[in-house]
Amino acid sequence: EVLVGMSAKELEEEKKKAKALQSRNDDIALLVCIIVILIITCLVVFVKIKIIDEPPNPNISTFRPLVQMVNSNIRYNGPGYMGCNGYVPCQPVYLSEENLAERLDEAMPCHNYNGEGDTPKG
Repeated sequence: EVLVGMSAKELEEEKKKAKALQSRNDDIALLVCIIVILIITCLVVFVKIKIIDEPPNPNISTFRPLVQMVNSNIRYNGPGYMGCNGYVPCQPVYLSEENLAERLDEAMPCHNYNGEGDTPKG
């Protein structure tokens, strides 16, 4: 399109109109692309849920209780390590013979503190 016989002001206005029209067309194209991407995403999720995945069985329980240390008041999950069967601080020198025996119950062989080996001192 040849713009002959127009003043500079009219040419500027035509260029502004053309830029506004192009900007509007770009915005419409962007909106269409976003809508297409959302439709494709929803379609993929729908196909995955309805066709690919098996329906869940409501009769299956996924709860599995975890083993906890019996003497722990904290009740963290898992067996973990509780030194001296819960006697804290663990200083074997100050424990009675009965508590030393209980400390080592189900704990052997585990200690080698200060190179003392598997003894009540370790």
